[in-house]
Amino acid sequence: MIIKPGFVAKETNGVETVCATGKAADKFDGYIPLSGHAKLLWEALSKGATKDELVSLMLATYDIERESAEIDVKAFLNLLAEADIIDEEESDIPDEDGQD
Repeated sequence: MIIKPGFVAKETNGVETVCATGKAADKFDGYIPLSGHAKLLWEALSKGATKDELVSLMLATYDIERESAEIDVKAFLNLLAEADIIDEEESDIPDEDGQD
């Protein structure tokens, strides 16, 4: 997964958000708030972390089960993909119905 050019995290009014700059702002004029684990995942993703590495980071940081970490990572990546913020490879974390 790669964060597309023009998307950055920045703090506005005390809230960390992902927003678009430059040409990316022509297609995305909103923002995504980053709090708690979303901020942790964004920072790792911005350094090139894979899905498996994001899940491992969640497990190392929070006292949660692997399944919960996988669900949280998948939800965050889906949010970014739906907003066209990342280029995402085929998911290796199954959906809740067991499908990729």
